[in-house]
Amino acid sequence: MTATTIRQSEALPEAYPDAPESLSTAAAAIADTVWQRIESYVAHRWTPRNVMWIVEGPGEWAPPLTPATFIDESVWQDDAWAAVALSPSPLGGFVLPGCGPYRIDTTVGDTEDD
Repeated sequence: MTATTIRQSEALPEAYPDAPESLSTAAAAIADTVWQRIESYVAHRWTPRNVMWIVEGPGEWAPPLTPATFIDESVWQDDAWAAVALSPSPLGGFVLPGCGPYRIDTTVGDTEDD
């Protein structure tokens, strides 16, 4: 059984990768816009940013964006978010044992300097 992502909140990164120096002034001015368009079509993120998912279970769930570093997992209980320890899944995400909803907070994007 697969859990369902019901919301994805993705913050803008602090910066996108540097544009090549050989670009014209006009092309360099829209480099960030080009990165945003590329990222709207692919699951990989090149620069780090916060992404939070709200997921309903039960079942396995893996982040649809990569690479993801998990920060915090919580479940909605008694009208508030409560910390929860979720079991890892073989897909690189979690096994959500109940209906939830669950809040999965991550940093998505390459965090290593090249």
